[in-house]
Amino acid sequence: MTHEALTAFFGWFALINYALMIVAWIALMMFRNPIIALHSGMTGVAKEDLPRLYFQFFSFYKVLMLTFGLTPYLVLRFAVQG
Repeated sequence: MTHEALTAFFGWFALINYALMIVAWIALMMFRNPIIALHSGMTGVAKEDLPRLYFQFFSFYKVLMLTFGLTPYLVLRFAVQG
């Protein structure tokens, strides 16, 4: 793969994943009660525990996208400009 292809891949990878995360967060904020009821019924987790689990999920997802999506893109984008 060329440098340009890798840069484009990681750029789109980061953009798409951050967009999905934002859409999921907005959906969770807009439809909080139905989503909590659905997930509680599907998994058996208490409704009171789900907001903490959602926060942990979004935190972990954000760190993963920063580590494996945005950081490689920024390194490829700016490290080879010389």
